[in-house]
Amino acid sequence: MNNTDEAIQLENIFYIGLLVGTFRLNTNRVLKSIALCKECLVLLNGTEALITDKEYCNVVLISIYTRICKGYDLISDHTSAIEYGKKF
Repeated sequence: MNNTDEAIQLENIFYIGLLVGTFRLNTNRVLKSIALCKECLVLLNGTEALITDKEYCNVVLISIYTRICKGYDLISDHTSAIEYGKKF
């Protein structure tokens, strides 16, 4: 498999991860949503070199951090929300 195929698969993984994370946020499974978004962050940081479209990486990062901040805000953990807001 070449880098283009891997990059496309990774983009699909991030899209599905964000979709499931958003669904979990909307159905009050906030902690599971936060955990999934953190896993997406780890995966993105480990494979960022494979994805040639840096604008796409930035959009994914913004989406992930937004969901994490929203999740922490929903469970009233404002300290963690501020921490991830600063990283964002």
